[in-house]
Amino acid sequence: MDLLELLKVNRDWLPRESWKAVSLCGRTWDQLGCPTTPAALINFLDQALKSCVQFELQYPKSFLKRFKQLQRGE
Repeated sequence: MDLLELLKVNRDWLPRESWKAVSLCGRTWDQLGCPTTPAALINFLDQALKSCVQFELQYPKSFLKRFKQLQRGE
């Protein structure tokens, strides 16, 4: 399982502008040991989204959506 499968994000619907951000997030997710629990995913996505902003990369809106859903317990 990869990050996009875990977050239930269809790779075909990702805008081309977000591919670099997805790659960065995927590498970070691997380095963190591929967290899968809701609490660990919330922390990971928080870090990943902040990193994308820091590096001026356009992250997929679906990552932010999943982050908010996990925070709400959905």
